[in-house]
Amino acid sequence: MTSILLADSDSVSRTNLVNSIQKLRPQWQVAGCAEGAQALLHIGQNSVDCLICDSTLSDTKATDLLTSVQKLAPQTIRFIACADVNHEMVLQSTSVNHRFIDRRVEDVVLVEAIENSLLLSNTLNSEILRNYINGTTKLPALPSIYQKMMNMLATPSGCLTGVSKLIETDVGLSATILNVVNSAYYGLSQNIASIAQCVSLLGVHMVKNITLTTHVFAHFEESGLDVARVKQINEHSMRTGALANHFARASRAHKRVVDQVQIAGMLGSIGELVHMCSEEFRVDVDPPVEVEELGAYLLRSWHMPDPVIEAVARQKKGPTHVSNDNQVLHILHGLRFLESNLIDVLDERQIDACKEYLLQWTNENIVDQWIEAYTDVCLLEPSDSHIRHNAA
Repeated sequence: MTSILLADSDSVSRTNLVNSIQKLRPQWQVAGCAEGAQALLHIGQNSVDCLICDSTLSDTKATDLLTSVQKLAPQTIRFIACADVNHEMVLQSTSVNHRFIDRRVEDVVLVEAIENSLLLSNTLNSEILRNYINGTTKLPALPSIYQKMMNMLATPSGCLTGVSKLIETDVGLSATILNVVNSAYYGLSQNIASIAQCVSLLGVHMVKNITLTTHVFAHFEESGLDVARVKQINEHSMRTGALANHFARASRAHKRVVDQVQIAGMLGSIGELVHMCSEEFRVDVDPPVEVEELGAYLLRSWHMPDPVIEAVARQKKGPTHVSNDNQVLHILHGLRFLESNLIDVLDERQIDACKEYLLQWTNENIVDQWIEAYTDVCLLEPSDSHIRHNAA
């Protein structure tokens, strides 16, 4: 039986949510507690599948409670619920919080988010996937510079200047980032000559994500893999990240979602690199391991948020149901769908067919902007480039 625990010091809010979840999913076991200490005691004595922690507990910080639960019961899915969507809190909780929930959403949306995270956890904990990963060598750890940037941005004193100076300590990294942001994918009207200018124009979170991706791909290039193939995947990943960012902004997504969409786009192909690192290609595995799930498994080991992991795992399949509210998945799947189905960006029949499909996830105005951004990037590239991207 699925066990859900709510930690909320507001007795009315807690009781209402317990009753609502129980009504929506009568087969679940739903309990509530008023304080973090009570929640920790409950989890120590009972198996809990998902903890939903309100951001304003009376006796402890939500992030401190989730940190303790992560150590005590790492298998428990952990959510922070908050009515005031504060990006700083999201950054502070990113390593211990699987999913951030806006408490103002309908309860049915919260229930479906729980189901999505539980399904994702079951998928990534499969024995076949674990065995495959255990036979894989040379997998990268989360780059330390990325963690330093996250810690810096999660503090009130975190600033653009500090992030710029941190990047500038690595000359090679700085040069690579400037090369990426000056590419046609970002469509800047001026050449960016410094990291400080880059951070100022593109935003610190975009630069943070480019830094992460640059380090990850550098690791794989140095691991004895096919360098040409790694570079090809890297180029496609940077393109995808830039387009995903355009799509998210066109969707008027919250800045947290824009940040997550770009990470998912840039690291969406990391599963292929994981597969290339395998000591032996497991063609005899039944059922075969999907490279997207390999990538999602690695991102889970880095404590990336569930919306990002779910988007990477299901980028080609799409949501399991239309009501899924994960915008990160909607956008990345929409982009992958265009890569596979909009082969000729000037073919009106293909455009109309793509529009009809994408309207499941958003409105017509946003779909038009997605297709326009996608078309602009495709027309900037060599004539065979679109085919090469589809193969990637």
